[in-house]
Amino acid sequence: MMDIHIQSRWTRLCRQYVVLIVAVRMTGSVVLPCVAQESIDLTLQQTRASGVAALQHLSDRNVEKALESLGTAADVLKNVHPTEDEGISAAAGGVFRALNQLDEGERFDLLYKWSMPTDSRKTVRLLTSVVPQVAPPKAFARIIGERPRDETFAIASVGDIRGLFCSGWTLVKVADEIGRLRRLVSELEELAGDKVPNADVLLLLARLADARSDEAKLKDALEQREKQLSDSLEKNAAAENAMSMIDPTNIAVAAAASTVESQRSISESMFKSLVEQTLNGTATSLRSFLRLSHATAVQLARGESGAEAIRQNRLKYWVPTSGATSTLHHRGTTDASWLVHEDHILHLAGSRNDVLFFRYPLVGEFEFRCEAQEGGRITTDGGLVYGGLQFEAIGRSNQLTIWDADIAHSVVKPCPFVRHEARPTFNRMSIRSTAEEAILTANMHPMWFDPASKAGASPWIGLRSFEERRPVFRNLAITGKPVIPREVRLSDGDDLRGWQSNFFGESQPAFANGSMASPSSPQADWSVKSGVITAAKREHGNGINPQSLLRYQRPLLDGELISYEFEYSPDEVHVHPALGRMAFLIEPGGVQVHWMTSGGFEWTGLPADNALLEPLSRRGPRPLPLKEGNWNAVTLARADGKVTLSLNDVVIYQRAVDFGGDHSFGFYRDRTQTAAKIRNVVMTGDWPETLSEDCLANPAVTGNLAAN
Repeated sequence: MMDIHIQSRWTRLCRQYVVLIVAVRMTGSVVLPCVAQESIDLTLQQTRASGVAALQHLSDRNVEKALESLGTAADVLKNVHPTEDEGISAAAGGVFRALNQLDEGERFDLLYKWSMPTDSRKTVRLLTSVVPQVAPPKAFARIIGERPRDETFAIASVGDIRGLFCSGWTLVKVADEIGRLRRLVSELEELAGDKVPNADVLLLLARLADARSDEAKLKDALEQREKQLSDSLEKNAAAENAMSMIDPTNIAVAAAASTVESQRSISESMFKSLVEQTLNGTATSLRSFLRLSHATAVQLARGESGAEAIRQNRLKYWVPTSGATSTLHHRGTTDASWLVHEDHILHLAGSRNDVLFFRYPLVGEFEFRCEAQEGGRITTDGGLVYGGLQFEAIGRSNQLTIWDADIAHSVVKPCPFVRHEARPTFNRMSIRSTAEEAILTANMHPMWFDPASKAGASPWIGLRSFEERRPVFRNLAITGKPVIPREVRLSDGDDLRGWQSNFFGESQPAFANGSMASPSSPQADWSVKSGVITAAKREHGNGINPQSLLRYQRPLLDGELISYEFEYSPDEVHVHPALGRMAFLIEPGGVQVHWMTSGGFEWTGLPADNALLEPLSRRGPRPLPLKEGNWNAVTLARADGKVTLSLNDVVIYQRAVDFGGDHSFGFYRDRTQTAAKIRNVVMTGDWPETLSEDCLANPAVTGNLAAN
């Protein structure tokens, strides 16, 4: 959701629904008409094994051995399959983090030794990978025995292309810092002249990092690489059943070119070709990364504001979020990104189940309507959200699918009313709310009827898109007499409407099918009955991540508050409030904070059972006023960039919200230690009593908002 000021051409592209934006993870392109699956599988086995080994060495604080393990991946990973996970993202992010804890000279020596040819390896070694992008506060450095610094949990980037690790770029940048770049360039020129594999790529990266490089020669080298990429794209388009493989070095070069003002148009063009290469099949996370990278390159080349404008929410009345899981996070998932121009909103890229939520809950007699794109080669398939359910009408299958917030359970209904054409086309979708029910319509045909009692448990309107899909929404309108309730009761009833249990791979029962009751599901990890949310204790198991999280689908914003009650029995029944990836562990002796990790694939070095004591954040008495064998009341409030925690009407903790990611409220526990029992979950906020005139005139209006 960003208002990009890149003038007439951007306006034309957005109106034509052809967005000049691309995202990256690994780039390059080789067309292989018949790629042996066995070869792909063998390569993935090797890269994934090297990633696991590297993470183990990082946990032992041995960055040199971690690098050497990743060397195995670098040696075999010449091209990557757009649909596969190479298993090195977390390790690459962890290696970059560990390297940043070293002084520049030691960092250079390690990377130089790892990269340059040896007697046994006659190649220049390069590794490029997307990496995780959500980092804990620097205070957590104390848990891994380090001093908190801004660089403690550094996220790899190449210029403004965030979340990309390139060993070659890291090497040439540190060489520049210590005055070794010119000498390195000379060595690489000799190696490139001898046709040593990859020497030309590292030389090009070094010249891009060198402010003294000849711009004309640099442009010639980049244009040659751009032409090779473009030619391979044409071959891929002409070949039947061709499988497009991605050369990761092209991603690195495109990203590095964006750092040089005179070469940014070439960077933009390369990213555009990379995105095009992914359109022949599924390439979900890779395509999203490339689209966002392309958008960044466009902004750098032609925008009036900086690259950060791409990642900022410019919509005044809408809030972005995604359903990314811990697995997707450690693979380097891309944050949900939405762009806006006039009354057009476009989902550019995302991580999984991306939703753009209306800022306020709405009930009463009203209608929300819009036109959503469906179909096309780039795959659009826009949908709506209301009542904790997600709706997508697809013309090519003549079906309406209704999902829960986890997109784990669904209902499919025939829907012959949606237009479908070769190119993306628009269909009118609406949510009609009355005192009795909420109705979803597709091109004015009623398709789903939800009792008001169920829809009102999660009365947030939303625009939805899935991962790499790129729909446009237009002509948004809210009519009638919408009411902004003073509170939203999030746990009433027998459905977990709007709750997500899949962050750590957990489950919940299927939702009620219209007026029908929810199916029974005794094996579900989280469930609700008569307004009481419960989760059973689980047995220890090999490889099981003990962390457990139930989170609400919509982020908790500044000026909003969650209150609830939980049952507490020491070592038996206990649950803790969470905001995003941070859990607040309420224990009799005080509060500690916990950063939720990805278990064995954690790039930060934090153990799964980490807990940090922050004495300056503690408030209230010692011990805390916890009632054993009874219900305890908790409030978690966000205001002025801080989160404040109260227990039984006593303030017990306050700290800054100094971490990124989705700030969704949730309930956290160790599933192998305790069960959970929760009731009376209520959200309130500094919401107005009625919608403003500018919102009613254009719900897609933009404004300068503080970070949520």
